[in-house]
Amino acid sequence: MAAAIEEIRDPRDKGLAIANRSYESDSGFDDFYAELTIIQKENTGKEEAFQIRLWGLEDKEDGDKSISVYDFPPDVKGMARLSHSHMARPDDHWVYVPDNKRVRRVSPTSQLSYFMGTQFTFEDLRLYRAESSAKYTFLYLKDDILNEVECYQIQRFPYKKKFTNYSSQIMWIDKEAFRVLKIEFFDLEGELVKTLVRSEFKLYEGKFWAMQKMAMTNNQTGESTLVLWNNYRFGMGLSEQHFSRENLKRLK
Repeated sequence: MAAAIEEIRDPRDKGLAIANRSYESDSGFDDFYAELTIIQKENTGKEEAFQIRLWGLEDKEDGDKSISVYDFPPDVKGMARLSHSHMARPDDHWVYVPDNKRVRRVSPTSQLSYFMGTQFTFEDLRLYRAESSAKYTFLYLKDDILNEVECYQIQRFPYKKKFTNYSSQIMWIDKEAFRVLKIEFFDLEGELVKTLVRSEFKLYEGKFWAMQKMAMTNNQTGESTLVLWNNYRFGMGLSEQHFSRENLKRLK
């Protein structure tokens, strides 16, 4: 596949081929579970930590689904978030707040806001994959070296800019396993606003490369969010019902 990509001359076709290959390499897990520690660091040095359990369900026809539950700190314990990604229309997100026992839908415009004080928006929660869909076009930029790893550098552009914070993203994808290693996010004015770095990948079951660390840095404020991924499990047989609004209230 890599040899075939090297033969492509049109930068648009080559960018799309790289994105497709990356998405394929990051697929096939059916479902997964992971435990996350999120550390938000302000530019003053102050830090705040969250602990989350996350379940994911793969859906190549429309878009992946995920559900997460907050276990720490105590003031957000029991809060849950449900996300349904879509290939060609805005994603759906719902939040469950245990204090009032209500499930609230997150509007498309609210999805552009930073989530729980971190450097991630709802939109960012899916953009770390090189998802090739009706939402984006791709452009091959150049070959590059990132931390001594040979990479392709491609740029991704949204077809529509109504429900996005970004005019484009530049992605570094390693040539060997087609993992997304780094993403630069450019705002609607074309200025660099954030940088995401994914690292410490581990191979599970001989076929799934899963990151252990993900760091998002705000290039304009200096604040950052570190996400540590642990205790992965794959192929647990999760069903669509697990990723329903009704199940948000039942998860403990």
